[in-house]
Amino acid sequence: MEHKLTYIYFLHNGDNIPFYVGKSINKNLHRSYQHKKTYGKNTLIEVIDTVNTDDWKFWESYWIEQFKQWGFILKNKNNGGGGPIKYSEVSKQLKSTAMKKLWEDNKFYRNWSKSVIYVPTGKIYPTIKSAKEDLLISWPKMYKYLQNQEIFKYN
Repeated sequence: MEHKLTYIYFLHNGDNIPFYVGKSINKNLHRSYQHKKTYGKNTLIEVIDTVNTDDWKFWESYWIEQFKQWGFILKNKNNGGGGPIKYSEVSKQLKSTAMKKLWEDNKFYRNWSKSVIYVPTGKIYPTIKSAKEDLLISWPKMYKYLQNQEIFKYN
């Protein structure tokens, strides 16, 4: 039996200071488009946990409480577990249209499965994700590096 995954993430403004904790069933985290509309274009998203979909409510609540215990001030309206699980057909269509536009407008997402070259060493990585994980680079930094093509180049 295949288990579905849910991704728990936090939002920040490029400073790695969390201000919101959420979840997504989409590993590409296209939800960041919606958050940028709400919180501003500098909003960045970082995955902090990958959990079984049956357990997401517990883990989202856990991470909200953990960040609060660490002293972060979060903008969450509840203590977790309140996000939608099912969408109406109208909501699905609106989301699909928005995601298609984001995909067309954003070269990074279109190319994220392509291989890249780490310029300082010349090492070739089969995907952006593999380079990010091997070199311990956050998604926002990887995005910036690929925009200016000085540290990483598409292969």
